[in-house]
Amino acid sequence: DYFKDNRISNEITYYKTPELISVSMEGNGLRVKWAPVDGISTYRVYRKTVGVEGTKFIDVSDVTLYNSNSDPDTGDWGPVESGKTYTYTVRCIDASGIVSEYESNLLRHLYLDVPAPATISATSNSVTFTWNAVVGADAYKIYRKDVDHEGWFLVGTVGGNIVDYKDTNDIREGQEYNYTVRASKEGVDSDFDVTGLSILTPTP
Repeated sequence: DYFKDNRISNEITYYKTPELISVSMEGNGLRVKWAPVDGISTYRVYRKTVGVEGTKFIDVSDVTLYNSNSDPDTGDWGPVESGKTYTYTVRCIDASGIVSEYESNLLRHLYLDVPAPATISATSNSVTFTWNAVVGADAYKIYRKDVDHEGWFLVGTVGGNIVDYKDTNDIREGQEYNYTVRASKEGVDSDFDVTGLSILTPTP
C-alpha cells in the first residue's frame, strides 16, 4: 500500500507502508523490527496494550525499536509491564511531515520480566535455587549447567506461585552447578539471566 498526499498541488508523493517483520522478547523488553522505506529517516511506532483503551506512539530514526520495562513514561510512550500483551504497528514520516498509511498487519506479543536469581545452597547430593517472582507468570522453568553439559538444560518446571527449586537429579559431591530460570505464561517464555547462580557442592 502507498499513501497519496492531496495537500500538494502540483505533485503527488507516495510512500510505501513500512512492513513489520517481527516482535520478540529480548531481555527486559520487547524488540520490534520493520523493513526500511526508501527516502525515509523517521518512523512512528504505535503501541496498544491489549484490553486497555488508548494508543501510545514514539518517533525513531532506526528500523528497530527496543521497548524496555525501564523506558520513561512520557505520556505518549512508556515502559512495558510484565504479564501484559502489546500490539505494535508503524508508519513512516518524511521531512515535510507527510506520513504513510499504517501497517495493517499488527504484531502482538506478551511481555514477561526476566526472573532475577536470588539464592543458592547445596548439600553433597542436592542444590536449592531461588529467584524473585515475576508479575503475570503462571510457571517457571529452571535450567542447569554443569561439567557434563556444554550449555543450559531444563531440569524442572514449577507453578507461578513457587519461587524455589530443589534439584536432586544426579547431583554429586565436589562438583560445580550453575542455575538460571525463565518465567512462563500461556506457553510464552521470558528471557533469562545468562549468568545465573553457581555453587560447589560440599565434600563430606
